[in-house]
Amino acid sequence: MESKNFKYNYILYNMENGYKWQMYAELHNHDFIRMCRGAPPMNEPLLHKIHKLHWSAKINKKINLPFKKLWFKKMTDGKFKDNKPVCYILYGGQYAIRDPRICDYIRKLNPENKIALHYRDLLKSEEKHIEMLKNKIALHYRDLMKSESKYIDMLKSKIDVIYTYDKGEAEKYGIKYDSSYVYSRLAEVSEPESFDYDLLFVGYAKDRLNLIHRVLERAVEKGVRCKFILVGVKDEDKLNLPGVEYINSTIPYTEVVNYVNRSRCILELTQENAEGATMRTAEAIVYKRKLLTNCNRACERADFNPLQMRTFTCEDDIDYQFIKDPIPYSKLSNAENYSPFSELLRLEKFFSTGEGFDTI
Repeated sequence: MESKNFKYNYILYNMENGYKWQMYAELHNHDFIRMCRGAPPMNEPLLHKIHKLHWSAKINKKINLPFKKLWFKKMTDGKFKDNKPVCYILYGGQYAIRDPRICDYIRKLNPENKIALHYRDLLKSEEKHIEMLKNKIALHYRDLMKSESKYIDMLKSKIDVIYTYDKGEAEKYGIKYDSSYVYSRLAEVSEPESFDYDLLFVGYAKDRLNLIHRVLERAVEKGVRCKFILVGVKDEDKLNLPGVEYINSTIPYTEVVNYVNRSRCILELTQENAEGATMRTAEAIVYKRKLLTNCNRACERADFNPLQMRTFTCEDDIDYQFIKDPIPYSKLSNAENYSPFSELLRLEKFFSTGEGFDTI
């Protein structure tokens, strides 16, 4: 897509996670878009490492390092070829939370600049930043930070639009809800004659380990061929069951896609209290695989297809035959609206009309 279709240039921050960099692959190598794995300067490795240390949540929780403002110029200079205003998209609020003055700096560069904050995780993931902020932020912000629930109000005063994938948190905090998902297809969609696995789960156990193990045990009893790759599980919590692999570090996302293409059905388990779809939903739709999810609002999504997807609350109400049945490829819809350009177009529409996000 050409830059002439857009009013703004774009800088996207915090794309360092391997999967996130891949999800936005369609935006790579465009002269009006800068993709930052963290924050600039990405082309200066030593400075990038120093920047990461200076802004580290772990370090700043112990001591709020001063002089972060010295980085603002490098963090915001996209070196674009034209003078169009810039939309700065923050994925997660850590930069705006650790030093909200960066938002003020962006405004001074050009009053027409925009700032967007996109939450692809629950806001509770920001707690480590908030706790650090409550006692160490500059004095004139402390009144806004008397409780953890107030930090979102500070962000609202600094940022043009805050949006989340989770409908419940959109309702709770009064921010925009975005039910769509960004996904750049990384492999061809295949319709194999057979599958290596019936049910696939890959990810951190987080607060879901007991449920994961119960689903695995019941699936094995029902003759379901499982591939469960669990990250960061303590030795004392591991089970000796067929189909489960425990690892201590993440695997490349391209390898995850390979497992998706070898599996008939993907298992999506949301974090406690989460109500939004995860990447597992996107994978099922894009690669035309089945989805088994415990997301309690999955049926409300426009892309929910009962021929392809099933919901459950516990291992006892899972339809295990659904997992093993053939996939109805001819009745599955395409995923053309998953292009990451759709997110930029949505922001452009919102900035010009105030519309573009889902109604809660």
